[in-house]
Amino acid sequence: MGKSKLSQFTKLGDHYLENETAAQFQLMKKATRKDGIQIQLISAFRSFTRQKEIFEAKFLKLQQTNLSEMETIRQITQYSSIPGTSRHHWGTDIDLIEKRSTNHKVEDVLQPNHFKKEGIFSNLHLWMQENAASFGFYLTYTNNQERTGYEYEPWHYSYIPKAKVYLQEYLELNMAKKLNSEKIKGLENMDVNFFEKYISDYVEGINSSLR
Repeated sequence: MGKSKLSQFTKLGDHYLENETAAQFQLMKKATRKDGIQIQLISAFRSFTRQKEIFEAKFLKLQQTNLSEMETIRQITQYSSIPGTSRHHWGTDIDLIEKRSTNHKVEDVLQPNHFKKEGIFSNLHLWMQENAASFGFYLTYTNNQERTGYEYEPWHYSYIPKAKVYLQEYLELNMAKKLNSEKIKGLENMDVNFFEKYISDYVEGINSSLR
């Protein structure tokens, strides 16, 4: 749920990753550099507290637009997880872009268009499609129209040897009860059925290779 101590992870610059994930990421980063691509980590391990801050800030902002609680949550969860449900809590998941001198001119680097053929991160996207799996990394939220949950995220990869195990352990937890006890702003009135459907649609709405 993102409540692990940072000492349990490997620090890479300003980010933390699960130890085996970090080692494989370093190998992959070295390989991309040989092909003239510089990987830049945007996000890795994210704590429960940080995810709660992100979620509640978005909730309060959207509430000013007079949306209902449910409509607000639907908008937030297009790309952001409910605290305690993010794969970033495990330290196995990474958000990546290519380090370029022009990045400072881009307001939001995590946009799908940047990873398309003419996008600024198209070279990285192509390299990852061809090589990431050999290092154990798989695209998590694909553009498969049959997939439920979050929108397509061409920047988000999971380290499959660890993430697959953690997912199965996670799904054995009573997350409806745990999330209800956390008193997350915007979710106070949600019943068990809401949380169970959310887990099914979003936590399990991933690349089938990662299940």
